[in-house]
Amino acid sequence: MRVQRTGHVAGLIIFLVLLMPASPAPGRASPAGTEKPAFDPALWRTVAPENLLVMELETGRVAIELYPEIAPRSVARIKKLVRTGFYDGLSFYRVVENFVAQGGVGEGSPAHRRQPPLKAEFTFPAGQAEPFTPVQKPETFAPETGFWRSLPVGRDPGTGRAWAVHCPGTFALARDADPDTSSSEFYITIGEAPRHLDRNLTVLGRVISGLRFVQAAPRGDREVNYGVIPDGRPRLRILHAWIAADLPEGKRPLFHVMRTDTEAFRKRIAAQRARNNPFWVVHPPPYLDICTVPVPVQPIW
Repeated sequence: MRVQRTGHVAGLIIFLVLLMPASPAPGRASPAGTEKPAFDPALWRTVAPENLLVMELETGRVAIELYPEIAPRSVARIKKLVRTGFYDGLSFYRVVENFVAQGGVGEGSPAHRRQPPLKAEFTFPAGQAEPFTPVQKPETFAPETGFWRSLPVGRDPGTGRAWAVHCPGTFALARDADPDTSSSEFYITIGEAPRHLDRNLTVLGRVISGLRFVQAAPRGDREVNYGVIPDGRPRLRILHAWIAADLPEGKRPLFHVMRTDTEAFRKRIAAQRARNNPFWVVHPPPYLDICTVPVPVQPIW
């Protein structure tokens, strides 16, 4: 027997429509902080081709901006491995729902052991993160958070150290229990921000395009071998990885990323914090999670 639930379905549709971000009607301004920004060279920067890592996956193309300033040894290792074709044909072998997708050859494998371990680069001098655009102070996992370039960072004025924050799309090196055991294995955060990882792993950069293609990876079971996908089960393969600078200039992908050190970006932060919208019945406190602050990216493939 089929139960008629037309009223319930209609109510659900109305509820979902109310939650959807509405496109502004002609002549009506978008909610504060959500407008698509117009291109202005003074407000945007171009990602350096030498620091643009591209991965062609079975599901699509992923672009990652690397930050050698915060982890020079680790970024140099990744670039070297990419340029030798190390990752071509490998896969995301550990994928945990709402957490991370880990790629490479597998920790403990002969190819992994042939790469000398790297000394941890969990933090860097706070003076390097200048100009710094503050977002929240104090913050749950850091004395303060803000942006350096387009990278979300935390910093501690008491210690003079800064670190990259684990927002969705973070690109970092995996390791064993010893802090100085990173080698060739990397991970990308694919779910909610796992901020408990901050200052415990070496972050190399962030995904600026194509995160959805990593999120499409088959999942492992978190309760079985920490999410490692058993042999014989489908895994998302890395078809090819390259550094954009190694392509002829006319064939390189380019990305414009909004600068975060401008008054225009500071106004976007202020507008998002204020939440001046009649939608709110109970007005949220003026606390702003840095991982919810979007940094616009314009791809030019």
